[in-house]
Amino acid sequence: MDLPADESFDVSSDGWPAWPPRNAELTQQIERSVREILNDGQWGTYPETTAANRDQRGVHDRCRAAVGQAANEWAAPEGLDSFGSASHVRLCPSGSSAIELALRALGVGPAGGKRKAATKVILSAYDYPGNFRTVELLGGRPVLCDTEPTRGIRSGRSPAGISPSSKAIQAIQAPPESVLLISHLHGQLVDSGGLAELCRQRRWFLVEDACQAIG
Repeated sequence: MDLPADESFDVSSDGWPAWPPRNAELTQQIERSVREILNDGQWGTYPETTAANRDQRGVHDRCRAAVGQAANEWAAPEGLDSFGSASHVRLCPSGSSAIELALRALGVGPAGGKRKAATKVILSAYDYPGNFRTVELLGGRPVLCDTEPTRGIRSGRSPAGISPSSKAIQAIQAPPESVLLISHLHGQLVDSGGLAELCRQRRWFLVEDACQAIG
């Protein structure tokens, strides 16, 4: 699916990105993709050979073939090494693997040996579940912060926001070498600059999960 260069996901009154996107071309592509999956006959199923037409490959087969082709033909685009001001790039099989590698590299672990207490990893109370599980896997101690309140509340919607609250993070007491793990969710951006300065002052490590807001 090609995202038009001028596309922007407006924020609705409850703080979530507006959906469907207000772009006729993009909406048509979404509808076409949904129709293809429904007509394929493999919606919600796992068998690799399931398809409405036996001569037609199912969704699983097509996805697997596309991934294999991409793995063989993929080459890093020019300028990728400087994307997002990063000095280097390491590719991982998944975002969860990337977060685990980052936390392992920062020494996140349980109490024991020279470590008097488990490493504190600060993250939002609303986050990707895999981030919580990774902290637990490594023996760290999750420390949850509140989310930013939304600008408005629709009927029947929760007043809780989707981005971690900078004020709530500032109120957390954690020792040096703790980790702040923030996620940019649903296309919304966290105040990276302000939180990076806070981490510098408190000697915390900062890890950003930009899976849903890359670029």
